[in-house]
Amino acid sequence: MSKKKNQRLVAGMAAVVVAMAMTELAGAQVSQFAITKQAEFSQTTTAAPTTPTGWSLQSEIFFSPGDIIYCEVIPPAPGATVAMFREPERPSAAIGGTQTYPTSAALDADYPAGPYTMSIVTGGLAGQQATVQMPQAVYAPIIPAISPASFNAIQSYNPASGPLHLSWSTFQTPAGFTEGEIVARLVPVGGDSDFFAFEEGGPAEDFSSVDVPASILGAEQQFTLELSYYVRNVTPGAGFDGADGEVEFLYITRSLVTVVPEPGALGWFGLAALPLTRRRR
Repeated sequence: MSKKKNQRLVAGMAAVVVAMAMTELAGAQVSQFAITKQAEFSQTTTAAPTTPTGWSLQSEIFFSPGDIIYCEVIPPAPGATVAMFREPERPSAAIGGTQTYPTSAALDADYPAGPYTMSIVTGGLAGQQATVQMPQAVYAPIIPAISPASFNAIQSYNPASGPLHLSWSTFQTPAGFTEGEIVARLVPVGGDSDFFAFEEGGPAEDFSSVDVPASILGAEQQFTLELSYYVRNVTPGAGFDGADGEVEFLYITRSLVTVVPEPGALGWFGLAALPLTRRRR
């Protein structure tokens, strides 16, 4: 997502300072902010993946109306600043992602547990701050993976057969955390990764499957299925004049969905007419 730039050690606490360059806009306000540590996996067989492709830090501040054009984060230990440009029409400013760490220990060395402070530096909200406490990393007890039957189904899915049924294992939210959540998304291959064609989520303890409508899946198209397991602490009114703050630990597994309808069947399906939804995070 972003490129690393420079570094600073923050004395006395672990802090991430997010600097925002934004246009002045009456009524603009922060609606939510989040810091996420995540590991990414790829499922290429019926077996669940075991080795992450990388670990990274993500962070976002959600604005309303959302006219953010630039942000950066400065890590609290040896590392480098992460920066990302966001177009004015985007709903949030995001940081992190392109610096990939080989292990969770390497990620934690640059982004240790402790208080993380976000500060808006310029624009109409300049001077507002928020701090959330990053605990020691605790991820879901299992790695996300769709069931063998679901994996076989996405290798060559025909919309004429009806909805695409996807299933996976649930998990219990670890003690000391506010909530666990499972989210399934479909992102068109070759499209903007900030937009998805389908999203549904629910509590980690009981959201175990979903039926994707056939109309969502365009003829002869490919999609990336993202199955995300969140472990999250939510602090209501944590900062920015009452915005909720979130600290999350995320496992995300991606799989390829190939749509191959019968010749002439469902010809009216197509990605060109597919309404896409903007990604939340």
